[in-house]
Amino acid sequence: MKRFTGIVLIMLMGYNLIGYFPAFYALQTKIKREMRRAIRRNAKPEELTVFTFSLENNKITDTDFDLKDEHEFSYKGEMYDVVRTEKTGNTITFYCLNDKKEKQLFANLNQSVKQNSAENPFQKSSKLFNTFCKLEFISTEKLSPVLQDFTIQNIFSPYHIWRSGKHITQFSPPPEFLV
Repeated sequence: MKRFTGIVLIMLMGYNLIGYFPAFYALQTKIKREMRRAIRRNAKPEELTVFTFSLENNKITDTDFDLKDEHEFSYKGEMYDVVRTEKTGNTITFYCLNDKKEKQLFANLNQSVKQNSAENPFQKSSKLFNTFCKLEFISTEKLSPVLQDFTIQNIFSPYHIWRSGKHITQFSPPPEFLV
């Protein structure tokens, strides 16, 4: 049991440090695959968002426009997947699908990075312990009495065990020495 608990704690700490990034990449790949499928099924005209930008030296002049790759861009904080483009003279028109799922994914990544770069290490460890205790396969009855009594508010309090009084053992008086 101790070995299993150690492995679980190491996995949680590893996930807390770098684990979100592989999960993020997998979700991003899944979302991009869904968007490609939507584009291939010939999205309906009412599903498309149309943007027309002016060009200067074959570059879009709008500062809110950020081209990620030839089939994806962000504009005013929203992500879009390009279905088709039309270039006429000094303008370019994009017919796009709004990629709300990918925007939410990036928002979650930003939130995770902010949480992991918290200045207070106790706050970071507290969140890790909270995540550990919320896992479905761990019931509080199986935890030791010391861990059952922890709450997030007092988890790092040096006086927690002293306040609870449950885990203080009664010591016998010191032995008498014969001279």
